[in-house]
Order: sequence, then structure tokens, then C-alpha cells
Amino acid sequence: HHPFMVNMYDTIQVVYKDFSKYEKDIYLAIQNFEFYFPKTKPIQLVTFTAGIGPRNFYDPPYLGIGLDLYLGKDYPYYPSQGLPDFLIKRFIPKYIATDAAVSLVTSEIVDPLKRGSQLLDMMVYYGKLYHIASYLLPKKPVEDFFNYTPEDWKWCKDNEKEIWSFFIDGNFLYAKQFMDYRKFIEDGPTTMGMPQGAPDRVGRWVGYQIVKKFMKEKPNMTFQDLIKIESGQEILTASKYKP
Repeated sequence: HHPFMVNMYDTIQVVYKDFSKYEKDIYLAIQNFEFYFPKTKPIQLVTFTAGIGPRNFYDPPYLGIGLDLYLGKDYPYYPSQGLPDFLIKRFIPKYIATDAAVSLVTSEIVDPLKRGSQLLDMMVYYGKLYHIASYLLPKKPVEDFFNYTPEDWKWCKDNEKEIWSFFIDGNFLYAKQFMDYRKFIEDGPTTMGMPQGAPDRVGRWVGYQIVKKFMKEKPNMTFQDLIKIESGQEILTASKYKP
């Protein structure tokens, strides 16, 4: 009966009166995930309202979508909950399926932070994540998996050489303290240290470019083989990535 929850629930009933077009994409992602990872148990899709979070989860066999965080960037309750604009702009329906795909793949890859990783390992981790997720929904623009706008993606492509030089010249790739490099991979209004116009999480974007190049160099490698390679340096070297 709380007014906040009632308003949110009622809004979801209006915005997602017909959820079938989203289900189509989500079930395609599930089907492809089960193809690439055949040992997966049958996945059940559920939607829920949690009152601002979590956005989604995959806890086998359930793939959960929190529709309260996909009500559009103009939903008035978001600012009242202290959510920053850079996050609110991503709370749009177009990211439902791509976020679900990323959530599925996350279950297959061990987060390097659990091993005490350096930045390069984290960059490659996210590169694997987005690369594989993009195959679950191959017709979706890659930038959607990042929650990037086309303008964000274009900025990165236009400045790829300069971005790489920034990481090399600053000797950031081998930083080992998470607090020292989190600004390159975590959500924010921008990526600290980058010029005006840069989106956040540029380190993840570079990691994706490295993994994409690596897989082109290794056309016979499966996703399982890619996941098994824990060394970011090994993938970077073999990728011959040099924008």
C-alpha cells in the first residue's frame, strides 16, 4: 500500500501492458545462450518490481528483469530517489534484452577481482562479457550492450588511438589496486582523465576491442576456450591489438 510502490507498479502496468515484443528478444537470448552453453538448465523468465533495484539477475533457473528500472528516463520518481542522471538515462526499455544477455553471460565468467586483478585483466573480462553477449542478440547494436548511445560509441571509435595511448602512456594497464583504476571501468558521468565528450567505462570498451581482435586472430576458438584464458596479457599479446 505504500504510495511509492503503488505508483511504480501502476506505471509498469501501463508501460508494459504488452510485454511480448521484449519477451521475443529475451527468449532469443536465452535460446542462443543455451546453444553456446549446452549444459545450461532450462531458464525461466520472471519480471518483478523491487522498488528501485536490482535491475536484473540470473540465478538458475531464473532470469529476472526488474521492470521498475526500465520506466524511461523521464520517470519522475528516479530523481527523488537520489539516482544520478548518468544512470537514469539508461533506464529505458531498449536495454531490457541486451541487459538480460549480459546477465546470462556474467554467470559463466569468473570476476577477476576475486583473484586480485590488474586493470588489464578487468578490461579483458568485460571484453569477454560484451563480446559473447553480442552473439546472443546478433541484430542488436553493440553499443546497446554497453548502455551507450550511438554518440558515445562514435566518440570512442573516433578517438580509439588516443584512448589506447592514454592507457599506455599513463602506465594504467598494470595498475593492481582497484581503487586506482575503478574510474576507468565503473559507472559515472564520464571516464576520469578523458577529454570532454568521453562516456564512462571506456576501459570496458577497450577491453571489448581487444577481445574482438583476439577472436579474429583465433577463428577456431570457442567461447569456452576464451573464458578459460584468465590472463589479460595473454589475450592482449595474441590479439595484436594496436589501433
